[in-house]
Amino acid sequence: MSWDDGHPNDLRVAEMLAQYGIKGTFYVPIQNREGHPVIQTQVLRQIARLHEIGSHTFSHCYLNTVSLAEAEREIVSGKAALEDRLGCAVSGFSYPGGYCRSSHVSLVKRAGIHYAKGIENCRTDLCFKKLCMPTTLQLYPHTRAVYVRNFLRQRHWTRRARLLSQVLRSKDLLTRLLACLDFAQTQSGGRIVHFWGHSRELETTDSWGVLEEVCRYVAQCRLIVPLDNGHVAQMGLC
Repeated sequence: MSWDDGHPNDLRVAEMLAQYGIKGTFYVPIQNREGHPVIQTQVLRQIARLHEIGSHTFSHCYLNTVSLAEAEREIVSGKAALEDRLGCAVSGFSYPGGYCRSSHVSLVKRAGIHYAKGIENCRTDLCFKKLCMPTTLQLYPHTRAVYVRNFLRQRHWTRRARLLSQVLRSKDLLTRLLACLDFAQTQSGGRIVHFWGHSRELETTDSWGVLEEVCRYVAQCRLIVPLDNGHVAQMGLC
């Protein structure tokens, strides 16, 4: 599981994941230009003792809305400031909003970042590029229309179609998330299930119980090995 934006609710998420033996990755900006609060250094270090921390630009900047020079400053300064707060190197990155072009991928690589997460969904396969890792499902109760729209807008349709059909048949967020886990366990070869979200939305959508049910399922399933995104990035085959 991974969590974007560094909201103060991240601490509650981090503690819940740790309670069930689940590794998570938290992508944290230094500021948030959209006005959302960001965790302070003491809390950040507390989370870092339990989970992986990744960068999310300096000010939660959508890279496609600024010049390449500004995008580079956001990437480089965000990583540097986060490392200064943690006192250790940061190797992961998440593109704010999932928006990235090939030029942004190059900037991320040049900044010394080893892997980066996008938001392409309905993926469980291991064929991905480390600087644009896909995901499986967002921990948010989207409508079926949103899933279809994202499917058409994103790529790799043949890799994603079967899982999309499972998601569309499920009636609510919890059953969709569990369907993803069940789907991955029925496929041949290794599979990665990557759920992601924003901890502030767990509050606004009343989804804390959904998260805990998923954590409980994962903890009880012997076939599932919890990993953070840094470990997942090492498994990419393409």
